[in-house]
Amino acid sequence: MSFSSLIHEIKNKFLIYSIGQGFNLVSPIIIAPYIISVCKLDSFGKIGLGFAFSLFLILIVDYAFDIKGTKKISESRNSYEQLHHQLVITLFTKVVLVVIAFLIAFLIISFVPMFSTERTLFFLSFTIVFAQVFNPTWFLQGLEDFKTSSLINILSKSTYLIMVFLFVKQK
Repeated sequence: MSFSSLIHEIKNKFLIYSIGQGFNLVSPIIIAPYIISVCKLDSFGKIGLGFAFSLFLILIVDYAFDIKGTKKISESRNSYEQLHHQLVITLFTKVVLVVIAFLIAFLIISFVPMFSTERTLFFLSFTIVFAQVFNPTWFLQGLEDFKTSSLINILSKSTYLIMVFLFVKQK
């Protein structure tokens, strides 16, 4: 592979990945004004707290798989058996970690008054944590399949936007 074709390939991967990540930046800008108009500013803070709560729990479930897992997949990309092994081990570990995260969430929601008064909000926020178990981005990045990774990101953010506009109709 020549140097110019390598640079071209890197540019393409960067562009594709940037488009996918652009959806991460644009979706909150689209959603925030709508949620504020429907739920009012005081409830927007509660929604932000629910999102922050889910991000905290995602840290438990991800446990650096986006770094360590990506590295292992990249190193194993030429061996189907090793890829399969890494995928199975990681998914199993993530399932165990999501159970632990759910127990932590359940205890916090049940016993901390600020969380228990908004029980539905925080339990619904947990769906993001559960979805993170099956998010294949780390795997696809290890394979350098930025096109599929970006496509999944765009589809998931688009689904998120559509669901918010369809289901958030009242405070």
